[in-house]
Amino acid sequence: MALVTAVAGGAVFALLTGKGTTLTDTGIFLAVIVVVSVFRGATELLDNESLPAIVRLGGMPLIMIPALALYAGVYNGVYYLLKDLPMVKAGMAMTPVHWALLGLFLLGHLSVQLGWLQRSRRLYVTLLNAAQADPATIPGQASEYEN
Repeated sequence: MALVTAVAGGAVFALLTGKGTTLTDTGIFLAVIVVVSVFRGATELLDNESLPAIVRLGGMPLIMIPALALYAGVYNGVYYLLKDLPMVKAGMAMTPVHWALLGLFLLGHLSVQLGWLQRSRRLYVTLLNAAQADPATIPGQASEYEN
């Protein structure tokens, strides 16, 4: 059910924005992010045992689809405001680098969804260290802030 809602959410978003309707331009990135986000939200709702099953199943499309429509409306509104700027309408073709980054993004979400991140200290520490800023880019030392 979560997967069906996620794909439906991605389709609603793609229809309302025109993003992600082809695999040849980078609009697919945004559509995949929407699908993954809806999937995550849907699984959280389905896993909420404090709600009756009928509320979880019925509430999923009643919450997700209007929220996506609102997000698509905001996206289209921002696009409308920026449409006259140069390069806003120009799409970018997907390259192997884009596909690799999209694969890493999906692998990261899969690792969280399947619990790999919680079970593997090595993976957790590796990702935590990779996310740290380069020390040369940090403007000051902690001792400078102490009185």
